[in-house]
Amino acid sequence: MGAFVRGVRSDFYKSRHTFLPWIHLFLPLGFALLAILYCSITTLKSETVLSAYLELIGGVFPIVVGLLCSKAADLEAEAGHFQVMMSGTVSRSTAYLSKLFTLLLFGACSVALAIGLFGGFFQKAPSQFYVWAALLLICSSVFLYLLHLFVSFQFGGGASIGLGILETLLALLALTGLGDGIWYYLPCTWGARLGSDLTSMWAHPNNMSFYMEIRTWILIAVPITILALILSLIWFKRWEGRKNYE
Repeated sequence: MGAFVRGVRSDFYKSRHTFLPWIHLFLPLGFALLAILYCSITTLKSETVLSAYLELIGGVFPIVVGLLCSKAADLEAEAGHFQVMMSGTVSRSTAYLSKLFTLLLFGACSVALAIGLFGGFFQKAPSQFYVWAALLLICSSVFLYLLHLFVSFQFGGGASIGLGILETLLALLALTGLGDGIWYYLPCTWGARLGSDLTSMWAHPNNMSFYMEIRTWILIAVPITILALILSLIWFKRWEGRKNYE
């Protein structure tokens, strides 16, 4: 545990002079303030506003995760071409998990800030609704961080950002009827669809179909995410570094 904590602290030190902490602060601030400004002039129903806000956060998450993981990989590439993580004083698994945890912690704080600020202004839904919205968005992003860390380390930051753009397009398409029945198997769509379903559950509590949607997602997403974590650890233990550095 001590090695893990030191790894997390080291990752924070590496990122403090980069844009990583700032983008996690200013991006949710800007997003929430723009949404609050829009809410002050719109005449749309509360359900529509809430659904659109959560869908947009979930929809743009893949691009943001792709960018953040790209920068995290670049920091390691600049620090001795990944040698600090691959042959440091701590095990590879600990180094990888501390990197993942640091990014997830940044992401969780960013999501909490975006939803908390908006919820404090748009008090049309109970506070429990916003808590569940933040938890679902954070949980749904774990697979994305695992995927984009792999892509960033193995293929470079450009590949991670490009993949994030494609995932966001797919997430927005999945909000239409094209995503019905298949979005559970597409991790990049999880955040946007969960925001939509959660809002529908709040607006129509007697409609059990939305509860079934989230239950199905849990049964599929949990084993997929655990499997991805295990495979990521196995891969990183055997990884020999990227041949071409950006």
